[in-house]
Amino acid sequence: MRIVVVCMARNEADVIELFVRWQLRYADHVLVGDHASGDATGEILAALRDEGLPLTVARYDAAEQDQSRVTSELARRAAHVLAAEWVLPVDADEFLVTRAGGSARPVIEALDERLHHVDWRTFVPRPEDLTSRAPLFERITHRPESERTSHHKLLVPGSLLRRRGVRLSSGNHRVFRRTLGGRAKVPSVETDALWLAHFPLRSVEQLRAKVLVGWLARLASAEQHIDTRKNLHLEQMFERLREGGELGPEELAGFTRFYTLPEGEGESPKLMHAPLAPPGGPIELRYTAPERAGSLPALLDFAQRLATQTGAARARSLAWRARRLSGLWRG
Repeated sequence: MRIVVVCMARNEADVIELFVRWQLRYADHVLVGDHASGDATGEILAALRDEGLPLTVARYDAAEQDQSRVTSELARRAAHVLAAEWVLPVDADEFLVTRAGGSARPVIEALDERLHHVDWRTFVPRPEDLTSRAPLFERITHRPESERTSHHKLLVPGSLLRRRGVRLSSGNHRVFRRTLGGRAKVPSVETDALWLAHFPLRSVEQLRAKVLVGWLARLASAEQHIDTRKNLHLEQMFERLREGGELGPEELAGFTRFYTLPEGEGESPKLMHAPLAPPGGPIELRYTAPERAGSLPALLDFAQRLATQTGAARARSLAWRARRLSGLWRG
């Protein structure tokens, strides 16, 4: 059986090495779409690939965030080119865990060939966790006693992805197939033996980059304007920064309710100590360093990329108009 993990990553230099090494403890291959990262994400991925790890990196240079299209392309590539029997599309801050401990591989191998969903469990940093320089799993060790959200990710059979007209939703929460009437959601069944450990907030600098670049990239995509209710937590944090505020440790801990509670419920969840341990023992990190992740370089790279793409599109439009006018004049 061949298991492939796919991920679209952007400015994840603080966690991308841990992500790749963790996934390869149960998966045969990791396929990462480096979505125009402006930090050291690309360098770290190249170093991991040069080690000889079963890792493929595809570069996407568009400024806008189009997660549904990119991740669907990666998933189909995993199924068609890498001959995956199971594809797990996740983000770089998500780690597959078994409820009983140990490797996820035998659990996946025992699944029937249906679309399965895996619940999220979000780890919540305390203010002191965000400024510590300890490794991630030693530093952020608390999660809510109960999560009232219905977030989950999917284990997708390769056979499903090899059908025509199959597409993942933004966020990898659903799979749709094309029908005569438009599109239909593919039903999924829960996989009780697995869950995803989610680490969306890891440091002040990491979240600042996530907010500044992430919200602007989403605004640049048509998807955000079709559904304006998406990513409201990013919009609110972006507005705080735009108005001269800051995202200090206390404020950041408060933002975790966007990941753990339904919209409209403002009380922070009660936390329990539940440290995460890698199956098979500690993971050695060779290339990760806190100084390799930064919000200003990522923001400047995004601004330059967006300006360049806008100028190039404008130049193509002017050239087309000039050719059209020249043709009319000659006629």
